[in-house]
Amino acid sequence: MEAVLKTPEREAFYKKIDGENLSALWNVLGDLITPEPKSACRPHLWKFDAIRDYMTEAGKLITAKEAERRVLVLENPGLRGQSKITTSLFAGVQMVIPGDVAPAHRHSQSALRFVLEGNGAYTSVDGERTAMAPGDFVITPSMTWHDHSNETSEPMFWLDGLDIPMVQLFDTSFAEGLKEDQQKITRPRRRQFCALRPQPFAGGREAKVKNLADLQLSLFLHPRGAGDGKAARRVGRLPRPQTEILKSRNRRFRDADHWHLHPAAAEGF
Repeated sequence: MEAVLKTPEREAFYKKIDGENLSALWNVLGDLITPEPKSACRPHLWKFDAIRDYMTEAGKLITAKEAERRVLVLENPGLRGQSKITTSLFAGVQMVIPGDVAPAHRHSQSALRFVLEGNGAYTSVDGERTAMAPGDFVITPSMTWHDHSNETSEPMFWLDGLDIPMVQLFDTSFAEGLKEDQQKITRPRRRQFCALRPQPFAGGREAKVKNLADLQLSLFLHPRGAGDGKAARRVGRLPRPQTEILKSRNRRFRDADHWHLHPAAAEGF
């Protein structure tokens, strides 16, 4: 689209209609409807080693209770000051240190958490409490009560992802805090499992493991109370990089015969 020429008469007209909270579309149409996607987002690499150091320092400056959530926001370089990693997503690294309780609350924003480091801290979602370990993927659906606690001797770190910008776009943000810091645990733990399985090779019926990179995390869901694997339903596969398996502190990601899946993944099963 060609730029619209400026003339004294037009400028006088724009000033006149501005007092009525009006503006001329022809001056901004090219920015609103673009020939191809146009984003202010810029690529950036955040290094966890540096974030861990900053989080450790933050842990000495503010408590989880005062902060509500002790999180360092991953701000896109092109969207600074907006708490966005992309135009539609929020992301941040959260730390819960030994003895911490991140108070129970709920909100209209949905959340996901990918555990980066630490073992044994808890996340409770709608009355169900589950221990977390590196590699765990935890979901918190919209308006579900959730809190975090750490009764271990080491700090716990995970990546938070929320649809905050999308909820803001539609002016639908709601949030509520619980009177108690931790919700009551009212739901028994479910039985869900996953296993490290070798990926099948092209044209073959059986898969062979030549190295750890051949392993793939296969997910299964088991109905609550199921005593064996007959009732399991396969729901997908998650590839796990070789370096992640090698560095894992938890045997569940190194032993092909060990099974586990975070209970939140089976919501609605």
